[in-house]
Amino acid sequence: MPGDPIVSTAALPATGNALDTRPRMPSGLSDNGLLHPAFIKRPTSPHPAASAPSSPKRRSTLRDAVDQVTWFSRVLYLFTKTDIHNLVLPGCTMAAVTHVAYLHQTHASILDVTLTVLRTFLWGYLGLLVIDVTNQLVGMDEDCANKPFRPLVAGLITPRAAMRLSVIATFAFVLTSDVQGVLWCSLAFVAATCTYNFTGADTHWVGKNLCNAWGYGCYFAAGGWLAHADIVKLGGADPADVAATVQAQVALHMVAIFATITVQDLRDVDGDLITGRVTQNIAWGEWNARVAVVLGMVATTAAAHARVALPWARWVVHVMGWAGESARPASKAPDDSGWARGAFYSVLWALVAWVSVRILRDCPEYRIEGVVSVLVDAKRDAARLGIVADAGLNDSGTADVIKVADLHHQIKRAQYERDDFSFKLHILWLYLYIFTAVF
Repeated sequence: MPGDPIVSTAALPATGNALDTRPRMPSGLSDNGLLHPAFIKRPTSPHPAASAPSSPKRRSTLRDAVDQVTWFSRVLYLFTKTDIHNLVLPGCTMAAVTHVAYLHQTHASILDVTLTVLRTFLWGYLGLLVIDVTNQLVGMDEDCANKPFRPLVAGLITPRAAMRLSVIATFAFVLTSDVQGVLWCSLAFVAATCTYNFTGADTHWVGKNLCNAWGYGCYFAAGGWLAHADIVKLGGADPADVAATVQAQVALHMVAIFATITVQDLRDVDGDLITGRVTQNIAWGEWNARVAVVLGMVATTAAAHARVALPWARWVVHVMGWAGESARPASKAPDDSGWARGAFYSVLWALVAWVSVRILRDCPEYRIEGVVSVLVDAKRDAARLGIVADAGLNDSGTADVIKVADLHHQIKRAQYERDDFSFKLHILWLYLYIFTAVF
């Protein structure tokens, strides 16, 4: 620059930058070797614009993560929402009841029972995920007719992603079972799931009921054996006696499930016809199947109340060597809790009567044509279900096609809801039936 004896400036090139020909000192040092003041950094506050671009990115990433977790939780819930109370909670109840049956010997705390129930719930939910995802993969046509909210038919997840989920759930299920010491229960349940979904056993009511009894038995066995392990750790109870009780309860419940599980098929006639499944109400007729369910509930409840089934089943498992070297179990002697036993069986019998009346009263009249059920008398079914028939429907049940189709849809929807409620009451009966191990 002019007046500066040290700096000589060459001609400016086309870019407008001056070329400095001064001999260079080490970077940042003045002539005397000290740091030049211009290179001393002073603390400065960052400019607001400098951090502006990263903030939305972070917010976007966090929002995406929350959306992914929300989506995944919703998918898991919709896969299993209709079966948590059917399978998982009965298994948890089995674990709790087994603890209660030996509470006077082990003096287990509420925390001990709760931990056993939580372990059973984890086992049960992973198993439920295995069977529900695989079952819905092979039953999408039926779900389109009966349960359109499920993730696959609703488009919330692709079949390929659902297959990956089923594989991951199966590995997690087996690993968890191995850690908890009930590996054979999980392997038996996976075998039941594969038999049900991939061998065609579900296409006939015999195979379907057997697989259901098999699967339910695995759930009851897992809950019972997890409780058995914790009871043995607490001490005070004979392990062989606890084992015999668990085995007897599992056997009884498998029989009860086989005899009454047809109740869940009463609501899915059209879906079963579409998939070619021959359920008990399709093979035997609607009325005969409903009578069979009622007789099954009455017979199994009577057996438990008479105190015949449990001692007999325990004697059988003893003879087969399942109960170790313990003596033949005797019938339970009367105790001071007779009033509680009477109250329990009164409630149980009242529930059986309620469910029986509902199942028989709500029997529809239809004939099967192709893959649909056609109502025999739409006006009578509408009156039974409390549906006001359109004025355009004449006495013979024939009228405008659109009006008749709409009426049939309303009747089938109402019929499904009634039978679904009866199925829920059946599950409640199953819960109470577990407590026969205590009373």
